[in-house]
Amino acid sequence: MKKIFFYVLMFVMMGHINAQGGLYSEWTEEYPIGIPKDVIQSETRYKWYKEDIIDIEYLKKEDIYNKLVDYNDFKTYESEELLDEPIKFNDRVIKKEYKDYKFEKNTINYIVLTNNNKSDVVGISEIVVFDNKKAIKLNVSVDKKYSYLLDNNKDKSHILDYKESIYINLNKECEADDVRIFIYYNSSVYNNKLSISYNAHKDYPLYVREASLSYCSLCELYNMGIKDMNETNRVYKLNIYKYIDKYYKTYKIKKEYKEEYYSKLDGYKKDESTKKTFYRYLKYKLIVYLPDGTISDNFDNCSKASCTFKLEEIIYPKVEEKQEKEIIPPKTGDSFNIIILIISFIVLSSIIIYVIKDKCRKMSYE
Repeated sequence: MKKIFFYVLMFVMMGHINAQGGLYSEWTEEYPIGIPKDVIQSETRYKWYKEDIIDIEYLKKEDIYNKLVDYNDFKTYESEELLDEPIKFNDRVIKKEYKDYKFEKNTINYIVLTNNNKSDVVGISEIVVFDNKKAIKLNVSVDKKYSYLLDNNKDKSHILDYKESIYINLNKECEADDVRIFIYYNSSVYNNKLSISYNAHKDYPLYVREASLSYCSLCELYNMGIKDMNETNRVYKLNIYKYIDKYYKTYKIKKEYKEEYYSKLDGYKKDESTKKTFYRYLKYKLIVYLPDGTISDNFDNCSKASCTFKLEEIIYPKVEEKQEKEIIPPKTGDSFNIIILIISFIVLSSIIIYVIKDKCRKMSYE
């Protein structure tokens, strides 16, 4: 019995033993040709994969584009106080409050020149702004009608009327104590005044100076920075904004495939687009030899005696394929020759018949 158990176990481990005691061929994609259908097995298989989540980041809806998103997983971000109204986005909550605001930072982005003299006008010929710390000329801008004042040409001046202001945009945030300005001007009276202010957020002065102008046709006014200016209290009433944004979890899926095809694979997902059919057939039969050498088809006959086993390849009779007799149509040339032959036969027959009739008629006359 131990010997029987050993052989049966060996065949079972091979994974191909059928219920009647036989061994199947390996699975293959090719259909077995010339094998009876009743011994062929088929199985549908697929490629299987696991999903790995990669490239995780939290984004606003407007920045998601083609990524996958989990709208149940999000984070919120609240901005600091802002002086400009924020851009509106989906899911962005904007808060607005009109209140006193103090400019704590010592940075400016505008210089403003204003004529506060009722009695006289001031002529401005050229404006030059420097970053004293970096020793470079700043690339500033003004309204179009004042643009020639930045051209390094003092031949033409602009008459600055009473309460008229020139806003000089520094085009970036600058430290107030690093900024210097040269102004070339014309003044027709003594003790004329020109207001110079260093502003944050364009309209809110942090430092101001009332500069005295000399009676001069082309003079230079040089502001030495904030040490020559008066500091304001920096507090202004204005609209203050805050916003709250939602950032959603976004990610991409990377599929990791198993190399082989399976009908089922635990822990993996099936890719329906990879469907294939595999086949196998009964290739070997298991023969049981009793101790006396006779062949048995039943394991029960080995219950009291030792048996030996042998796998024998099954030779299936060849299934001849039915072949239909091929009918070869005549070639075009052959058809033409046949027609000519038929016509010739008919003409020749007609002539022979005519000759015979004519001869018979003459003989009757004689």
